[in-house]
Amino acid sequence: MASLGKITNSLIQGVNENTIALANLNFDFSIIKLEAPKEYTALGKALGGARRENAEYGTTHRTARKLGALFEALIPSIPGVVAAYGKRSSQIIQTPGLNPSGNVEHHGAFSEFVGADATSIWAAATSGSTAIGIHLLACMLARAFGDPAQATSVWAELVSDRQREIMHEAQNPILNLAQIAAVNAANQQISRDDLRCWDASVRAWLQTADSAMQKECIQLKLILKNISLPVTAGANLYRDVIRAWKQALIGLECLLKGEPQSVTDGAILLAISAWHIFPNLIVLGSEIKKIDFGDSVMSPEGLLTIGITTEREGNDLNSGIYWSVALSHYRYYGKPMQTTGKADTRLTMDELHLVALGSLLRIWSAPRAQFELSAQWFVALWKCVSRVKGSLQPPQWLRIIVNAAEQFIEATGTLKKELLSLIDFGYRRGRNFLTRSSVNSSSVPWFGLRCRHILESLSSEDAEDCAVEYMRQLAKSGGLEPDRALITYFSTTEEDLMRKIDVHSYYSAVARRNGMVDETDPPPSLSNVPDLEIDDIDPKAQVPSISGCGEDVELRSREGSARFRRPSSWEHRSWTSSRVSSWAERDRLKCYHLSRIENSVLCDCLAILPTKLDWFPKMSTQFTKCFTDDLKIIRLYITGFKDGDQRKFETAIARIRSGKSDPLVSLDEAISFLKLEDWEPNSKKLNPLLLWQYLEGLDPSDPRCWMKPVLNLMEYERKGMESISEALKSLDFAQKLYKGLDGATVSSAIVERGIYDAKWGMRFNQVHQFTRSAVFSCIAMMETGQVNLEASKLDHVFALSYGNSLFVSSRLLSDPYKNVPDHAVTRIVGNVGRPGLSLLVPPSTEALVRPLSTSYRAVNYEPFDGNREDNFKGTTLHLSFTSHQFPLDYGATGIIDHQVFLVESVISVHDAGQWVADLDVSKIFDERSHRIPISRPRRRGICQHGDDAKQVALDKFSSVDTWEEILDTPPSIGIIRAHRNWPGRLAASIVPSQKLADDDVISDETNGFENNGSSPHSQRAFVLENGDDTCWVCVHRRLQNMLARDTPSQVYLVT
Repeated sequence: MASLGKITNSLIQGVNENTIALANLNFDFSIIKLEAPKEYTALGKALGGARRENAEYGTTHRTARKLGALFEALIPSIPGVVAAYGKRSSQIIQTPGLNPSGNVEHHGAFSEFVGADATSIWAAATSGSTAIGIHLLACMLARAFGDPAQATSVWAELVSDRQREIMHEAQNPILNLAQIAAVNAANQQISRDDLRCWDASVRAWLQTADSAMQKECIQLKLILKNISLPVTAGANLYRDVIRAWKQALIGLECLLKGEPQSVTDGAILLAISAWHIFPNLIVLGSEIKKIDFGDSVMSPEGLLTIGITTEREGNDLNSGIYWSVALSHYRYYGKPMQTTGKADTRLTMDELHLVALGSLLRIWSAPRAQFELSAQWFVALWKCVSRVKGSLQPPQWLRIIVNAAEQFIEATGTLKKELLSLIDFGYRRGRNFLTRSSVNSSSVPWFGLRCRHILESLSSEDAEDCAVEYMRQLAKSGGLEPDRALITYFSTTEEDLMRKIDVHSYYSAVARRNGMVDETDPPPSLSNVPDLEIDDIDPKAQVPSISGCGEDVELRSREGSARFRRPSSWEHRSWTSSRVSSWAERDRLKCYHLSRIENSVLCDCLAILPTKLDWFPKMSTQFTKCFTDDLKIIRLYITGFKDGDQRKFETAIARIRSGKSDPLVSLDEAISFLKLEDWEPNSKKLNPLLLWQYLEGLDPSDPRCWMKPVLNLMEYERKGMESISEALKSLDFAQKLYKGLDGATVSSAIVERGIYDAKWGMRFNQVHQFTRSAVFSCIAMMETGQVNLEASKLDHVFALSYGNSLFVSSRLLSDPYKNVPDHAVTRIVGNVGRPGLSLLVPPSTEALVRPLSTSYRAVNYEPFDGNREDNFKGTTLHLSFTSHQFPLDYGATGIIDHQVFLVESVISVHDAGQWVADLDVSKIFDERSHRIPISRPRRRGICQHGDDAKQVALDKFSSVDTWEEILDTPPSIGIIRAHRNWPGRLAASIVPSQKLADDDVISDETNGFENNGSSPHSQRAFVLENGDDTCWVCVHRRLQNMLARDTPSQVYLVT
């Protein structure tokens, strides 16, 4: 203590070793709680008990105190900012619906974690004004860097460099008291985990504040989307961050005093976005715009002028405010990582659909000027395909985009601008949202429905005409001549109930030239089967498969078959096969050989068309090439290829199938094909049934369907569409899920990351069933915008915490009698106070139960009197965590701050504040039937069992009215009386099955049931439906029936 004698009123002189030693003698100042400024009082009162305790005395308070002391010398005087931020924070937390109070009745074990997370604000407010400035810096970094690992890396570097800076200054022989305090602060340990928790609390608050100030946030976003303004950055991250932070604090302080300011870089705009304090703006550009926010905490004279901006160019990803930095504390090893911080704004599911629309338009390179017309095309497409009836339903994956398009078309004014900004956001950032960019380049745009050959084909009356028209379009594009190509089609029709007839049809591939008919005339509709109404066609009607080569088909002219010759420019004939034929060998159509050519769309073939068939004006024709589908039902035979002709033909049809040979038809013309108000046969309108099958593809459960040959031919055009439809089906899965998650939003980072490979999506879940693991995998990706987890790794997850949301399995929040689906999830406003994504799982070991009491007075099994009552009012459920958590692989390697953890969590039962047992959560998801309904006759008041029968039934039950009686062994069937108390009923339905039965004590009543192989010492609880009018005779009989095949040693009935 001798060194203390060297202290004077203002200076300490001596060697630096003694100075540092003195600093180390100081007590731990981080435990001190200061009185918060009055503007923050309302926020402190609104904070939940556990969060307030943490903010005033826990780890978050200590972190705020340490950081405030560490950076105290750098923070400018900002009394106006401190007061204004306190007012704004108090206003936000009092917004209805944003800070619900946790209660056991609604939230069960999670009640302690319910409510807005303003822990970091109150921790800062009770740690001094300097700590409030640090909280404001945390808000800026959380807003600028959507990836929490990046923000934590920035914090780690700031703390390290600041400590180094202070210790360097401490080498001076003369230090004042403030410098000694700074040395003391630099000696305090601030772990990365403390920084991660600090950042996580700030992010949760930003989500809450964005919801409360939604109108102002949208207004600011619309302004920033048209500019590109960086936060000035140099070579030193520490100096750059401190400069931007101080610049923002001083700038806002001046604005609050009514002093106008001009934007010199993006720091001040980033700050007002993160702090939710909105000064009036003057935006200079081609025209001067004044934006009046009318913020109650701002001075109206405090105008912020935005003039020095970079106009956003067409595909600039760095639109708005961005911050480019080099992170040297992000990875364990390697060079500093260059990154550009992007704000992680939140989107509703409807907004994400608009983003998906923009992404799709970007994939197809649609010009921005045609966004409105493109939306009209989607609406027309939906109306056309919706014309199918009966058992067919329009593609639901398409409905997502159509809803967004309709919403955009119908909007006006400011709403129209907002929706346009969302579409534009998807257009700029979402090039990988629905498919990989590498897939985009090879896919046919607009689902192929702006390619003339597809439009012409789908305008046919039936599948055969569609296939023929498709072949004719390829023949035309390939430059084939009328006498060098022939189309054949093989189909089956029913002659009567007992016999089917094979039908062989010939079609001219290229229109013949003659003087009587214009060769550009369209081919007539020449179906050789009876006309059917669209709604009457069975989409799963099968077509036959036939041998691919060596076929020898006998042909005979069919009575009534269509035969069209000149003057028509097109020709079609059909025959039926006959079991008995007298035709000579020369009258047969023979295909001797048909085999695929490697790396070619064509087949080698040897097929002879006899002269007697009188198809071509020349002698018999020998075909050497063939283009066909995989089933070889529809064929385009070709002859007369010379050197280079085959390559030219293949190139030509490759271009037409990729949509590159001809310009796409205009959107107006494409829309006209889809409008069916004046639809008639042979009109240039798409056939709704053909369009439906084209969009939906083949049924995986029935690979042979009536459109299979056509879809096989159009495989190239549909390839890109199938990858997009898979992604849209995944988005539809997410939409249905989030529809039941009240208030849930998704991270905008998902737009750049994409959902095309989501491991909960269509690619990995073909039947697309809702399972609990798939639901949590989907939520994890949507909440973070990055994490793509295999659903199989999440089988035991019962809750997920991220940001300001807790997603809890609904069975943990419901009465055990309710038939709640296993996959059902409920969103609660709040979090478990842990950084990153926390996936809550139960311990892998057996759940603990307290030992039985040694007192003989502890239990008193009274005879059951038939009354249902609640004797477990003191029963509560509580969530806690073991010290065990382990990281889950989500694809990020080498980073220091892992973001996804499986957190071992325990839900425990307490009775009047005393621990009783931990619940085995896995038993909640046991699908075995354990529910007993009140008998229906009893509900109608007509159950007529007499008093004697009732008494006999009651004698088989014992009242169980305490937890000690549950844990012990009742002498008969135990009636646990927790009527209409769902937490008590939930706990009572699980705990009995966890305890071990006494080997020597088996109740008389259960011993009377026949044992059919079940464990003689198992415990099982059944749950009776809530209700007051109960017939216990009916209940006992139903219980006997349920135990007929499974007789445990002890039975409980939770009433």
